[in-house]
Amino acid sequence: MLLFPSTQLEDSMNTTRFRRYAILALFACLWTATMWGKRTDESAIKITIEPLYPVELSLQEIDKGSAEFILAVDNEGTLRDYILVKASHPLFGQAVDRVLPSWEFLPVLIDGKRVNAMHRVTINFRSSGMFVVGVDSVSAIKDSRIRTIGGSSNNREYHVPQLPELDSAPEPLQVVHPSIFNSEAISEEGLRIVYNFFIDQEGRVRIPWIDEQEFQHVDDRILDATYDALMQWEFTPPTINGEKVVAQVSQPFWFNSSKTSLVDRL
Repeated sequence: MLLFPSTQLEDSMNTTRFRRYAILALFACLWTATMWGKRTDESAIKITIEPLYPVELSLQEIDKGSAEFILAVDNEGTLRDYILVKASHPLFGQAVDRVLPSWEFLPVLIDGKRVNAMHRVTINFRSSGMFVVGVDSVSAIKDSRIRTIGGSSNNREYHVPQLPELDSAPEPLQVVHPSIFNSEAISEEGLRIVYNFFIDQEGRVRIPWIDEQEFQHVDDRILDATYDALMQWEFTPPTINGEKVVAQVSQPFWFNSSKTSLVDRL
């Protein structure tokens, strides 16, 4: 299976606010914009550069296709990171990858304040030269493990693999535990936080987000500490049949009132 390499941009984001407001911003705005090669007023995208239709697929008489990406956009509207999560053919993902860093985005506003946000963008291709860009609301991102990043029955398709599809679970090479300075924010019953994230071909953590199905009210300081710790983790690269790939995984963190954290294995 041909697996598509991911691309990492700048790492200088306001980490915690990106992770939290990714959920809040998209839910509040309910963006489901569709653009025909240009911006609409409802879109989170300001400027797009049209990807070229893959010539190889045209020669194979494949006249349409799609690619889906998860984007991390900061509070200035700058694209900071992105991951291809699904494509009807890897070449569609590669075509978008060539132009996506040149796209411009609008910052998300909550209560008049610009915040970092996560978006899922779908690009639909037509061999006629037309392309359609859709920006999904948070409901699609929350269920991405099921809907967006599911398995494929067509061996030409690409999708981000999950743990059962890998040769073995990535082994942590560096684990940083969150530093919690205020135990009053943790109840006597303890606290559990689950993050979803990607591990790239270099073993780096990419674009973490809180698992909404596991989410409960958590003090911002605990979320800050957990996110900052997770971004320092390093893993052995995920592989399928010995080939390095990008994979999606989940990592639970347990906290107790003694300010210590327990980390489950993947």
